Amino acid sequence: MTTTDDYISTAQVRAARALLGWTQQELANRAKVAPSTIADFERGKRIPVSNNLDAIRAALESNGIAFDQVARWLDPNLQDLSPNCLETESRSVL
Repeated sequence: MTTTDDYISTAQVRAARALLGWTQQELANRAKVAPSTIADFERGKRIPVSNNLDAIRAALESNGIAFDQVARWLDPNLQDLSPNCLETESRSVL
């Protein structure tokens, strides 16, 4: 289940797709989610349910993408982040 520690932002997903050269459709296929899930998330229309967000993250990570914890708090789509996230250290690429 996705927690605020596992959250990935819309910008991170778009950047990860760009690095991999994937379309939204390809990410949807690899994550086994509906293409509208990817499109709506990237447009900021909605945040996917926990299992879909986990699948998106897993599809990207299994293809070499690593996510930076600190960048998550910058995404305005996540309303419930605590101020403690500002104290976490960066771990990796996005």
